[in-house]
Amino acid sequence: MTTAPDRPDQAGATDRRRVVWIVVAAVLLPVALMVIGGTGHPELGFVVIALVFPALFVAGKVSDRRTRGNSDERALEMHRRAAAFSWQVGLVAVVATTIWVDLRQGVRAAEPFLALTAVLLASYVGALLWRRWRGF
Repeated sequence: MTTAPDRPDQAGATDRRRVVWIVVAAVLLPVALMVIGGTGHPELGFVVIALVFPALFVAGKVSDRRTRGNSDERALEMHRRAAAFSWQVGLVAVVATTIWVDLRQGVRAAEPFLALTAVLLASYVGALLWRRWRGF
């Protein structure tokens, strides 16, 4: 008879493997886009993006169906918190870039970052009001 301490935990290896795949994908996609951009046909980068993101979406759905990752409330809450944190870090980075570009090159150069900051801030406030109104 085997007891729980006798069996090794398989979750650790799965998590490490997932992190390795994410890091590899995060490196390979920009490298592929830079190589394609260097060929003189940058429009092919859109083809790569149009193939990669739907493939990742389908792979994620298949993985969720196989592991039932969408039914685990603890995993969903960790994902929600991580996503919220990453968006907040992104907002801070965009605001810092906006301020830096404005100070170094002027308002005209910072206009794209100002627009992105406004979109991020509006989406944050909209989500906050929506969650308040819904009673979450």
